[in-house]
Amino acid sequence: MRRGPITALITALTTLAVTVSPTAPAVAAAPALHHWTGTLTKVADGDTVYVDVAGDGSAAPRPVRMIGIQATETHGSPVSSPPGGAECGAAAATRALRAFLPVGTKVRLSAYRASSTKGTDAAGRVRLFRFVDRWDPATRTWQDAQRYLLDRGLALWLRSPVETAHVASYHAAYQRAAAARRGLLSGTTCGAGPAAGARLLAWLNYDADDESARNGEYLRIRNTGATAVPLTGWRLRDASHHLWHGSTYWSFPRGASVGAGRTVTVFFGPGTTSVAAGRYYLGIGGPRFLPDDDRPGSDLAGRTLWLLDPALDLRAAADYPCTVACRRPQVEIADVAYTGPREHVDLRVRAGVTTAQDLTGVVVANDGRTKELAPGTVLAPGETLRVELQGTGPSSRLHQYWPHTGTGLEDGGDTVVLRTAWATVLDTAAWGRG
Repeated sequence: MRRGPITALITALTTLAVTVSPTAPAVAAAPALHHWTGTLTKVADGDTVYVDVAGDGSAAPRPVRMIGIQATETHGSPVSSPPGGAECGAAAATRALRAFLPVGTKVRLSAYRASSTKGTDAAGRVRLFRFVDRWDPATRTWQDAQRYLLDRGLALWLRSPVETAHVASYHAAYQRAAAARRGLLSGTTCGAGPAAGARLLAWLNYDADDESARNGEYLRIRNTGATAVPLTGWRLRDASHHLWHGSTYWSFPRGASVGAGRTVTVFFGPGTTSVAAGRYYLGIGGPRFLPDDDRPGSDLAGRTLWLLDPALDLRAAADYPCTVACRRPQVEIADVAYTGPREHVDLRVRAGVTTAQDLTGVVVANDGRTKELAPGTVLAPGETLRVELQGTGPSSRLHQYWPHTGTGLEDGGDTVVLRTAWATVLDTAAWGRG
């Protein structure tokens, strides 16, 4: 069996040099934002305002759905008490936005597409889909209304697949608020829910090992605490409201729980739910969570799912890519065997690290294929974890199988990436043309 010299294979992502051929096509420039100005006439809720748009030929204010955020609903909620009422946090978001955008404020609307709209208001009028900024005469600057709410944890991040001008900065603002446990993201905003203080970690397998596999995408929830957490009546939600065929929430069935140090899995494809085994099936098909998720016209769940307790507090989020307070186990690729009948990738704890590393949520990726390490895998200094690409068998802590179909690793050149389920790259190995 031939092994490539690992010193030539391991390449830090931050120092990877990329050479572009002079004949390579130029990267398309980002489209230009269109801008409109007007006067704020009304704040309807935490993400919808009315604006008298200058020069639009109409005396009637236009409803505007703000891009990049999702406030909780002020009415019509299927999970409020009583049903049809307001959701927790809706009133606070509306109050904050009214304070930021008093009636009469000069505002600027922005979008890549002048034709961008999103739904209708209560009167059936089409809502413009726009970024909303206010003019501050004291500083003579435009101030972002979406960021104002995100910074305070009063709105959730909602990724638009088309209007992406501020997607990265809004996502980072949301993650900073989540790390600081502000507003909706505090875990206690809506009242005293069950299992207070439970330590729950959630992540998405957003890049299936086989895109044709109907259950290649899934959500995991791991209880890292010492006490079991009952999940009966707990809910999953996505920001776009479109993941579960138009319904905002999916609820765990009676008897659901996650034991101390255990993991439950929610698959998006078909299957038979087993509460005892901690395996749940939504039957909605896929793929739903593409790594780029930028298909024109797509309005999928984006890159975040939230776990809510029965009081509707947000208790965990499966969110990628991580930019703030990211899990980063100190592990690296020690060796790659890319020829012969037993191709494998070896992992080890980085030199100088003296503590065992929890590899929960760590993924080995190669050319669109992925292998998630078993949740709860722990690697101690001096140990080697082998991920074998051929063969099958009972996996153990230090020997896990990743059966590959097709050619496996390419002898002439290929790349293996070690990353987390939150899209944080830990290490890369490349050889030949890789």
